[in-house]
Amino acid sequence: MWVRMYWELGGDLDGYLIEHGKGYGEQVFRLVAVEHNLTPSLVYDALRFYRRVPNSHMCGNLSWSHFRLVLSVEDDEAREYYLDQAVLRSWSVRELAL
Repeated sequence: MWVRMYWELGGDLDGYLIEHGKGYGEQVFRLVAVEHNLTPSLVYDALRFYRRVPNSHMCGNLSWSHFRLVLSVEDDEAREYYLDQAVLRSWSVRELAL
């Protein structure tokens, strides 16, 4: 539930920023955070989540903590590998962090 919500929030933000320009980013993050009772960093993570994680991974049993952990992985192939392995092997967040 949370995973899908954060991914959709990131998609909405991405669409807004594309339409209105990136100059509004900081204001948008703060406004969305206040409206949804979230921190600005969590709103930013939702945007990164949408941009970096394909929708195909939504079907796995991964939590928001799993996804948030791999957001820092810059390489697309490496991030994809870790997500695939986490689903395939049913890794906990702690196992994924190793």
